[in-house]
Amino acid sequence: LGIYLNFRLLFKKYIKVIIEKALKAANFLKSFNKIIKGSLLNIVAMAAKVYIISVALYRLDV
Repeated sequence: LGIYLNFRLLFKKYIKVIIEKALKAANFLKSFNKIIKGSLLNIVAMAAKVYIISVALYRLDV
């Protein structure tokens, strides 16, 4: 997931980095759904909960 050691990193920039990571994960799942036509919705929803939410909420214990 990466570590940022930039002391000038502002909160808005940090949130932007987290959002970009979550969008990459979402786009991966979106492309996976195109490969397997009509993926089961419960499997896609479970993968989104596990993968995207974990990326989005990583280190947001502010």
